[in-house]
Amino acid sequence: MNNPMSLTLAIVVGSLTLWLIVGPVIFRTIERREFNKGYCTECGKKLRCFAQDSSGALGWCCDNCQSVIWISWLDTEKELVKTDENGNIC
Repeated sequence: MNNPMSLTLAIVVGSLTLWLIVGPVIFRTIERREFNKGYCTECGKKLRCFAQDSSGALGWCCDNCQSVIWISWLDTEKELVKTDENGNIC
């Protein structure tokens, strides 16, 4: 490891490896915060899924304040708050 080129390569490979491991965790955390268990972060009303793009990302919108988010890293089915027909949390 006395060679500067080897050191540079080791730093680049280490950085990429770290990013590949840490990146998805960061993105899931950001999306979990934005998705807010299926409720709008701006007005608190329930979000509605309105589209799915070709990569599988889901578009969610708030019918009350028209805010829109796209979720691609998060399993929204597991994150949704389950409610009955009256809106009570199950």
